[in-house]
Amino acid sequence: MWAPLLEKAWAKVKGTYANADGGFNENGYRALLGAPMYRENLDSNTDDAKALELWGIMKAADQAGYLLSSGTGGGADTSKNVCNVANGHAYTIAALFEMEDSSGTTHKMLLNRNPWGVTYYTWDWNKDDPNWTDELVA
Repeated sequence: MWAPLLEKAWAKVKGTYANADGGFNENGYRALLGAPMYRENLDSNTDDAKALELWGIMKAADQAGYLLSSGTGGGADTSKNVCNVANGHAYTIAALFEMEDSSGTTHKMLLNRNPWGVTYYTWDWNKDDPNWTDELVA
């Protein structure tokens, strides 16, 4: 519930949602909460060790009750990347979890919330992916 409230508060500070459009997630959090922020950039060249290190940081932060957000780089937020996610856009992380499928493989999952629209992720583990079995959804 915190994410929409912070988004609305930041839009009020900036005057309108249009004025708050763009920028970095941490700007609003820092201004509204006065809390220190941590930022890490990953891209398609990030090695597995770095990605696992960041996952550990995010998991510990989530368990401690910290606010988490994510974002995409490159391009205008009116364009989408290859998996149908808006470019150059900020998201709030609604859930961070791991799940094990029937073959014993553990998957690290993020559930991102788009504050201004609906776009559907289209790669592995999208909402219509057959990997979502009844046992995983339960």
